[in-house]
Amino acid sequence: MKRFILVIGIGLLAVNGAHAQDCPANPPKYPNPSNFDSHVFLPDAGYTPVAVGLRAAKTPSCSNPADPTNAQAIRAAFVLAPPGLQADLCKLKCIVVLNDSGSWGKWANNKNPKYGGDGSAVIGVGTDDLNPTITLSQKLNNNLIGVPGSHTVTAGDDAAHSLMYTLAHEMAHIKWHRDFTNGISPGCTQDNFIKTSWQGPAGSKVRRWTHFGEEYGNIKNNNIKFPSEVTSANDVNTIYTASSGAFATALGATNPEEDFVESYAIGAFIARNIANHRPATITLTLSPTINIPVDDPSFRNNTDLGTKWSTCTLPILQSAAIVPEEGYGQKRGDGRKKSRKKRR
Repeated sequence: MKRFILVIGIGLLAVNGAHAQDCPANPPKYPNPSNFDSHVFLPDAGYTPVAVGLRAAKTPSCSNPADPTNAQAIRAAFVLAPPGLQADLCKLKCIVVLNDSGSWGKWANNKNPKYGGDGSAVIGVGTDDLNPTITLSQKLNNNLIGVPGSHTVTAGDDAAHSLMYTLAHEMAHIKWHRDFTNGISPGCTQDNFIKTSWQGPAGSKVRRWTHFGEEYGNIKNNNIKFPSEVTSANDVNTIYTASSGAFATALGATNPEEDFVESYAIGAFIARNIANHRPATITLTLSPTINIPVDDPSFRNNTDLGTKWSTCTLPILQSAAIVPEEGYGQKRGDGRKKSRKKRR
């Protein structure tokens, strides 16, 4: 969940030079920076990412280095990431290792004085995502949030790829709020992205926090159900393959923000497939006859998914030289599911 390039990158170098210098300004594809683990810290005592009250949008101080084992695990995930994601991870204030299960991404908004943020961004990685035994398929199965189905990963079904997915997912939450308001890539504004699958933003552009699995908004295609409404494998298949308004994943169908976030996270694997660099080929099996290529470089031959990926997310994942627009907000879910708003 973070991004910015030159302008913000310079700011980070000034404030956080010891961290930023461990990454090249424009990292080559799939570098192996031995010092990226110096970006990884513990949060401050008592720190909570959810800003409560005015002028509470703060980020951790990033002053207490994390355990080397966790730092090295995050570095291994970084090495797998496509260049645009690597560039954004390099420009985070830091990544913090949490002592609870929920991961999150946070931008401390400095565009509105009442929030009092410092403009920096941080990803928090929870204990579940740092578990060295969790595989990518297990992580994706967990993110089906109760709908039927099981993932198979033909290459890279390990903890490093699972953690790369987590970093991409949380980075995308930051991008949605800080970088996307005025257009995140050529030809893709936030409104254009939303209208691909939704009737309108439903407040998604100004929400300060979105909890994992929280359902809100109005899905444009009435044949597509929210995950909590799914009753069959065919319902799940429709979420992924509907002729109009299809989603990258079931989690992406919960609200407009998660729609972008999951398009970006799965797009990170598509970017690797296109580059043919140790691709992790992901398939979702719903029944003996229904198998969905989740990270299909042909975008499941679906025009709307092609728009979300080829126009909106792949340009910023494949290039380390994109200068995004400035946005609004702060981010991300902590694993607690809120009650959803009914679709009208």
